[in-house]
Amino acid sequence: MIVKLKNLHTIVTLIGISGSGKSTKAEQLNELAKSKGLKSVILSSDDCRRELLLDDRYHHHDPEMTHVSDKAFGLLMHKLSLYLKWPYNANLIILDMMNLYKEDRQKIIDLADKHCYDVIAVVLDYSNIEEYFETKEKVKEGKNQSNFAFGQR
Repeated sequence: MIVKLKNLHTIVTLIGISGSGKSTKAEQLNELAKSKGLKSVILSSDDCRRELLLDDRYHHHDPEMTHVSDKAFGLLMHKLSLYLKWPYNANLIILDMMNLYKEDRQKIIDLADKHCYDVIAVVLDYSNIEEYFETKEKVKEGKNQSNFAFGQR
């Protein structure tokens, strides 16, 4: 993944379904930015959910995680607004979240515009979408035999 920053203040939003590699890419991008001397931070919707549940053992497919999704997005947006302002002024803010809803993406764009940050959206493709949804269905039935770990702590 190659991301060229035009502005010293940029938000990179990673978009993709669960299992598409968003967290892995976020870590790689964060390490690269820090190696270049940039102030960089990852904001993860899964981490915000765990923070609200007061338990970091939850897997991102655990049903409890979905119950706090709206509040987690609010917490993530609050953290984002802090990192956009002085004295933090992060050079690179990496958002690790699904970003499937247009109105949620627009909130990020509006906040970035307000603080003169660029926004880059990176869409991560999942190569075997059929297996993803078949596995999700098996978990509902209690028959998960695949490499995916839906609904487990």
